[in-house]
Amino acid sequence: MNSYQLFQAGMFIIFIGIIVLIIASFLSAKDETKITSDKSSTAKFSVIGIFGFIPFGFGNDKKMLIVTLILAIIIMIVSFFLFYRKVVFV
Repeated sequence: MNSYQLFQAGMFIIFIGIIVLIIASFLSAKDETKITSDKSSTAKFSVIGIFGFIPFGFGNDKKMLIVTLILAIIIMIVSFFLFYRKVVFV
């Protein structure tokens, strides 16, 4: 496979992911209209970001925040090794 085919495959996967997100949001909004207003929500969230080489995050659940920060550190390590690997063209 050449680089153009890989680019096309990546764009196709991103496009499919966006379509899935749109469909899921419509289905979720449809289900939320059935919920009455007297029930309280227990939604948990966690958001991470990377500023330079320092990961940071915030959320309303401590366990979820720890998991997302660990995932951010793993992604940083993998991207570091992929960026600085020795590329050999055959």
